[in-house]
Amino acid sequence: MKGRIYRMVPEQIDPRSAEVKQLLAEGMKKRAANELVKLLEHPDMRVRLAAQWELANQKLLAALRNAAFESSNELARVHAIWGLGQLARGGSAAARAQLGKLLADASGEVRRQAAGVLGNAGVRSAGAELVRLLADPDPRVQFAAAIACGKLGVNRPVEIAILLGSISGHSDSERYLRHAGVMALVGNKNTRTLASFARHPESHVRLAGVLGLRTLQSAEVAGFLGDTDPTIVVEAARAINDAPIPAALPALASLLGRARLLPSPDSAGSLKNGAQADLRPTGLKSSGVAEAMVAADYEPLVTRPLIRRVLNANFRVGQPENAEALAAFAADGRARLLPRPGSSDSLQDGARQEPRPTMIDARAEALLMLGQWASPSPRDKVLGLYRPLDPRDPQPATDALARHFDSLLDGKAPTAVQVATLDAAATLGLSSASPKLATLVN
Repeated sequence: MKGRIYRMVPEQIDPRSAEVKQLLAEGMKKRAANELVKLLEHPDMRVRLAAQWELANQKLLAALRNAAFESSNELARVHAIWGLGQLARGGSAAARAQLGKLLADASGEVRRQAAGVLGNAGVRSAGAELVRLLADPDPRVQFAAAIACGKLGVNRPVEIAILLGSISGHSDSERYLRHAGVMALVGNKNTRTLASFARHPESHVRLAGVLGLRTLQSAEVAGFLGDTDPTIVVEAARAINDAPIPAALPALASLLGRARLLPSPDSAGSLKNGAQADLRPTGLKSSGVAEAMVAADYEPLVTRPLIRRVLNANFRVGQPENAEALAAFAADGRARLLPRPGSSDSLQDGARQEPRPTMIDARAEALLMLGQWASPSPRDKVLGLYRPLDPRDPQPATDALARHFDSLLDGKAPTAVQVATLDAAATLGLSSASPKLATLVN
């Protein structure tokens, strides 16, 4: 294969280019400390980095310290901090002490850089000061301090309480800061604290708990599957299926055997002329496998990713009760989806809608899984990643399909569901289907 490489240069070449070329060609080894410090202010980053590395290689602590504290050029201060970080990672206690003092600097950029360098250098003695910076007025400093806390494993109870307060204090729109707070707790591998977020009144804190437990691949994330906020339930399902967290798959699979958190089809009457529905769930209900897989604004953002992962969890767990759950879901004719508010097919005067393609497809997918029960595809059905399952006994799937076969072909199910039923029966060799099929033919 042939290709082309294009080289683009400005018509007006910067006269400083020749200077940079000469500086880099000559190198830094023979330059005096004061010249190296001066080069930390150079407009070209390549030159600044070369000078920084030489100062660190020569262990010129005093020169780096003076530049970090006294230079009037912010770039020079940043490179001096990075140089001190190199010395700190090399074991220099003096460099670590100087970096700790910079956490109280008047410049937010200096505090941010010092926090990041201390975290990367593993300076655990700076933990208390870094926790204090979680309340810094500069959000970038807060971010760097929280990430550093995670790297250092800050885990004393008072520090954990401050971290929780930091996460709680950030609204859902401040996702970078929420992420930093989560990573601070993830660094401690503190699954107990993250799991306790499930009882927190603020949804963005509960979401932080899900994200942290996902990162740690902890089965305790299953505790969020009963959350009253459907978006958190979906994130918990994503964590379990996508990470994956095999130990929590049975809990995810069990959602198919009970009503979900979303409003039932009876709430359709409240939607008129595309009006926004009240999306707050009313809680778990005792009956109806799929009727609560319904909401005005949850499809496809919530319903589709959730139901696919719940079905996949049943398929992968692979117990007889999972095969029965898949068959029961496929046979449940109450699976309906409402249009999203403001869409062209919004409900008028509370009129009922026919089942939407998403749920029809989900019912057909459940039947496809039953057909593939004995010889599962090596690819995950949601992500397409290679996650092979061992061959297994087809009898649980055959028995489950047989129990629901007549209702699946009673003429009320959508065509796609009936076709999927026949395909699954053929694949499983369902001999008890013959009388029903003969009736349909006649």
